[in-house]
Amino acid sequence: MHTPLIIDNVPGCQPHPWHPSVLYIPDGWNGHRWWMAQTPFPPFDVEPYRDRYELPCIHFSDDGRRWQPIAGNPIDDIDAADVEAHNYLSDPHLVIRNGLMECYYRRSLLTNRQLVGNTTQLLRKTSADGLHWSEREVVADLREKSDNAIWGQQIISPAIHWDGQRYRCWYVDRSGYLPNRQILMTTSVDGESWKPYTVCQLDMPSDIDPWHIDVQHYDGRYQMLLYDGWHLHWLDSADGLSFRYASKVLSPTQYFMDFYSNGLYRACSVKVGREIWVYFSAKTEHQSSFGLLSTRDRVKFKPVNGISKCQYIKQYLLPQSSWHNAKRFVKHSLKPLKRMVKRLLKGRR
Repeated sequence: MHTPLIIDNVPGCQPHPWHPSVLYIPDGWNGHRWWMAQTPFPPFDVEPYRDRYELPCIHFSDDGRRWQPIAGNPIDDIDAADVEAHNYLSDPHLVIRNGLMECYYRRSLLTNRQLVGNTTQLLRKTSADGLHWSEREVVADLREKSDNAIWGQQIISPAIHWDGQRYRCWYVDRSGYLPNRQILMTTSVDGESWKPYTVCQLDMPSDIDPWHIDVQHYDGRYQMLLYDGWHLHWLDSADGLSFRYASKVLSPTQYFMDFYSNGLYRACSVKVGREIWVYFSAKTEHQSSFGLLSTRDRVKFKPVNGISKCQYIKQYLLPQSSWHNAKRFVKHSLKPLKRMVKRLLKGRR
């Protein structure tokens, strides 16, 4: 049984981690080698609305499996006017630049409680210690024609990389669940002035439609994890503009007791020694969590367990128990018995 990671809850936030962005720093940064940004997001409707709790939170770890929150979480929040409009924050991504940690994230501004047109802001906060964060600054505001000309229609799931000389920012364009979405890339030397976007070329099966992405650079190539609304895929590139398909990483399981039985979401990767670790969002009908895979060849992915199986049953399965799940469990358990009886009856004929 593949079990989820231990993500200690952020007081005052939903206990449903979502949309991970992970940094692995071999020599450590402010006392820890692992840092994560995530936005809690319940897999079910809550008052006043689900997205209200999608706030950027920072966690740290010493082994990459058990994560503790900083004391100052969440590092940003929305105000009463935002709540009334059903605005929300989302899609965090962490970067280290010149000893500072930067957290980028979106602010979506709704009209009549609907995301209409170019109403996204890309925000950023910085920290020298991971605990105390600056005031938010606006990196891009798509309501402004000048920024709209540079960035396009939407900035979905931004993935930012600093190579020591310039930023590269990849993101999914077009709002909502429109088909044939594109991945765009823009660059900047200071994080303030950005060049007009370039459309990335994607050599992949035609039925894959990008929804959330992560891009990292290691092994001399740009490594992209792409979530298409159901499956998780891997692509890579030599120049960061032309990506070719490498493999399918993961699909939701059909076994209801698994923690990713009801869907996946954004994933990210880090290079740890000779291995690549893939953190992925996962959900059941009752709980969202993070899973972990490891690989060396981006083809064979091995599950890495977080909590123990006993703890998983106690923490995840028992609170979710219901008559509906009990019936599914009995039905699933009886399948091998039914097959055995059929074979016995067939053998007597």
